[in-house]
Amino acid sequence: MQLLDAPLALIRAGLGNLAAYLAAHVLLCLVPAFAIAGAMTALIPKESVTQFLGRKAPKYVSYPAAALAGSVLAVCSCTIVPLFAGIYKKGAGIGPAMTSSMSAASRTERAIGPLTTISTAAPAVEVPGPW
Repeated sequence: MQLLDAPLALIRAGLGNLAAYLAAHVLLCLVPAFAIAGAMTALIPKESVTQFLGRKAPKYVSYPAAALAGSVLAVCSCTIVPLFAGIYKKGAGIGPAMTSSMSAASRTERAIGPLTTISTAAPAVEVPGPW
């Protein structure tokens, strides 16, 4: 049985580290993201979202405003999903909402963030598409 002791110890250590990482990630990233998304939903009037980011807003206004709004946030691609869903449900167009998500996620993750955001955010709002 001594032959299996080392691999089992490694597996236990790996699972322990994984659990610690997930606990820290949930507490430090996901809980604040949901709190910020809830605050945005409660405090930002729908009229201002639709005026600047809505479907009928001019593209030369909505896309730069979305990129600027997203660049203020420095969050990872999984914590941007609640923020994306909140902005989208407030009346933002899909393009400006995705622009905001990509500019926020890419600020921290550079090239990987936007790709992950697209693949995780699209099912969150039930957007029809190939995903």
